[in-house]
Amino acid sequence: DIVIARAKKIGGDDATTKTYRATSISAHIGPSLQQASELLLRLLQKKDPCVRDIVDVEGKIKAVKRFRDLVASQWTTEISSLAFKNLNEKKWNKPVILPLTKDILQFKTYVTQIGDIALAQLNENNTNAKQYRNIVDAALILTILYNRKRIGDVQYTLLDTYLKHFSTINQEECMDALSASEKILTTHYKRVLTGGKGFKPIVILFPPNLQQYVNMIIEVRQKTDLVPEKNPYLFAYPKTERWARGDVAIRKYATKAGIKDPTQISSNKLRKQIATVMQILNLNPQETEQFAQFMGHTEKTHNEFYK
Repeated sequence: DIVIARAKKIGGDDATTKTYRATSISAHIGPSLQQASELLLRLLQKKDPCVRDIVDVEGKIKAVKRFRDLVASQWTTEISSLAFKNLNEKKWNKPVILPLTKDILQFKTYVTQIGDIALAQLNENNTNAKQYRNIVDAALILTILYNRKRIGDVQYTLLDTYLKHFSTINQEECMDALSASEKILTTHYKRVLTGGKGFKPIVILFPPNLQQYVNMIIEVRQKTDLVPEKNPYLFAYPKTERWARGDVAIRKYATKAGIKDPTQISSNKLRKQIATVMQILNLNPQETEQFAQFMGHTEKTHNEFYK
């Protein structure tokens, strides 16, 4: 009962209006307590040194199990049901504002200009750390924008993954089934397969202009020591062993691009925008399945959420 009271206080429970100020926090404390209980049980059962001061181990195990079972059976009734009701009501009353196509074009044009300038200057001086950082930002942002992928699907791409060569379609039967324009596309785009959310394989496509940026990134890394050799990531800043963060880069350049509302440009909203626009095209079931698979959605999510 003390734990329940404290969880309600943390979430800003208002008994009069029956609402929470921070709805999800109180609800998520329950599962966290269950995980903590399971951890303590393992430590007690293994007689870990960190619990050696407990004299009655068996008694403590029984007490922890009772507490865990109480949380499992009562948390929904006491807290979660009302908290999630409040959360859903807030979602219903909050309009979903998606970025406008003209804003996306303005953002893309600005980032492309930054990338082109960086490319030209690195051709003259490949040790220019500032321009190298700019071309990494431009390549990362445009890859996310072009593919409408989650930030994590792109920013963790490894250099070795990009360098692996995936040959274009070379089966005669497949090639005969393609139109003339589709055959050209198979030779223009570089296809990279990487790991995405939930360990799913994710396809990332690199059009010719993006390949120019990435080729320059690779060339600078091979010819200079701007990026440490042991940094395995494709999108990496100078003098660091970590990856470039896509969310930070998008926020930075969306603000600089002069867009009316830069907060509308984010990976999540760009994904929602393209998935919503695709509904207008009235795709057939097979096309919907292919599109949802490319976006990393299930068909159920695509049909129920975006429609």
